[in-house]
Amino acid sequence: MNLEKKKKKIIVKCDACGADNAVEIKCLLPYTNNQKIFTCKNCGFVYVRERRSAIEVAEDWSEKIFKNDSVKNYYTTKIPALKARQVFVADFIDSEIGLKDKFLCDVGAGEGQFLKIVKNEYQGKIFGIEPSKTLCEELTNSNIKNFCGAVEQIKTKTDFKKTFDIITIMWTLEASSN
Repeated sequence: MNLEKKKKKIIVKCDACGADNAVEIKCLLPYTNNQKIFTCKNCGFVYVRERRSAIEVAEDWSEKIFKNDSVKNYYTTKIPALKARQVFVADFIDSEIGLKDKFLCDVGAGEGQFLKIVKNEYQGKIFGIEPSKTLCEELTNSNIKNFCGAVEQIKTKTDFKKTFDIITIMWTLEASSN
């Protein structure tokens, strides 16, 4: 990706009501490392208005945060607290609508730990969407079918025709650009 494209910010409308009339909350700058935070003049929703592209966000997670050759202290879900969250979500979904034989897609599948829980503990059918090439290789090596790319790229990169009974996006939406 060229540097000009990386520097370009996308200005988004209010996530809650879609209005395009927001005001910056300047007093927050010292607390946000100078990232501008806005409030919608229409509904009062507080949000980040100037964002990076979905591809840039996915690249940062792939190249700077998750495991790869250049990242030493990388993010992992393979710690008890994060695994517990995933077990809770799987158990909640199973108790409410059942997972057995349901086709579940996890957006931001990461290392595939949640998908393995769904498959092994609840006999669900699984698929992952993950932008990190390294983690997609890990998913493939674990026999987890996956799409390697940002969720926003599915329609532009493939003739994606899969349907799912359940789609999860756990602790991923907040890292999305829009």
